[in-house]
Amino acid sequence: AYTSYPKTTRILMTAQADQALLQRSVNHAKVDQVLYKPVQANEWLIVLEGLIENSDVLEEVTPQMGSLELKEWQFEDIHVDFSRQHAAGSTESTAPLVLVIDSNSSNAGYFSMTLHNAGYRVASANDIASAKKLGHEYQPDVVLTDWVLGDEAGKSLIEILRTETSLRKVPIILLTAKTQEDEDLLDQDTGATALLGKPFSDQELVSVVRNILELKSRQEEVDELKAQAAESVLRRYLPPDLVDMLLSEDESEGGANLLNADPVSVPVTVLFSDLCGFTAMTATLRAVKVARILNEYLEVMNDIIFEFGGTIDKFIGDAIMVLFGAPKAMRPDEQARRAADCALRMQEAMAELNKKWADQEIPDLQMRIGIHHGPTVVGNFGSKKRSDYTAIGPTVNMASRIESACQPGEAYVSGEICDYLPENMVEVAGAFELKGVPGQVTLYRLTQT
Repeated sequence: AYTSYPKTTRILMTAQADQALLQRSVNHAKVDQVLYKPVQANEWLIVLEGLIENSDVLEEVTPQMGSLELKEWQFEDIHVDFSRQHAAGSTESTAPLVLVIDSNSSNAGYFSMTLHNAGYRVASANDIASAKKLGHEYQPDVVLTDWVLGDEAGKSLIEILRTETSLRKVPIILLTAKTQEDEDLLDQDTGATALLGKPFSDQELVSVVRNILELKSRQEEVDELKAQAAESVLRRYLPPDLVDMLLSEDESEGGANLLNADPVSVPVTVLFSDLCGFTAMTATLRAVKVARILNEYLEVMNDIIFEFGGTIDKFIGDAIMVLFGAPKAMRPDEQARRAADCALRMQEAMAELNKKWADQEIPDLQMRIGIHHGPTVVGNFGSKKRSDYTAIGPTVNMASRIESACQPGEAYVSGEICDYLPENMVEVAGAFELKGVPGQVTLYRLTQT
């Protein structure tokens, strides 16, 4: 029959589930559709409508086939359309959406009908271009695709889907006829989530889709818990807008690899702060009270640092190291201004804390702040088991030396920072000998504007 009528679509109706017979029918007898008896009338009508709509013979005999035209009322409550760009069922439904892709329209139609009857929404396509368009339009929960799509391989579609940001995590079920050629191809890394060999029953198809969706749902729950845990940790150390960027899956943001990059040298502004006399105070107060004071101080300073876009590199006892310009890039002048404004606000907050603590008979605490700008090596340092994102280099050391030279209750900056600030925001503090720095270094005092 195939030799005499190559354009004719062939349907095999059988009550047997003989795998060898069905495989020969599909691979050698060129059967396009297999229906298992008993066949419901509505199923037969839907399959027939799909075959007729997509048949090459139809164009040649259309004038004689008017009586075979199927009306919409014959489909009762089933709304599966076999067009290449259509989603079945209500788009308002919360049911999972399956994107079915098969170059054989009758197969695509039958798979769509089977899944629709099982309660899923369905979109169908016959080629890669249509599938990609539908994927963007409908954002399917799972993709069901044949290995061979016309002259293109299903693997090409999988590669395309995996490169699309919005589709890369969608589970893909790959259909194969299990010929020797396909067996060889399956030895390769297809990128599919699951494989389903032809011929298969309706129950097998629905079962595989259901299981894949259940696994996806569980994985999403696990991913959500991981994301919540990661976010709760990150928000303790990084500004909110930086955390949002790090957790973003949008490659244009660059957040996914921001903290995984190798150490690099970038211009950074480093702020060091330290409490004067805190260690001596711990000798006269109970440990519980000391811990409460320290945590209250650090919490207030943490909020201020985040307010001005700084990244807390680390807490070192009662000292704080802050970065402006890493890991989130920032212009040098913006770094300097943010760091200076942050330092002044930190000193204001320190005065407010002392007023609050006075009622609790806690001695006044004074804070010193030093700020410097320059090239700094930032990135991950450590081992695979334990690493730390931090900054190292002369700029970090210089900021620490400036803080040590600063008077309690004030904030000193280097000449590099001073060059970026308004004249009325700084005044000369004096020339200082800093440890490890030859000669004397002029430092500048930040003033309220």
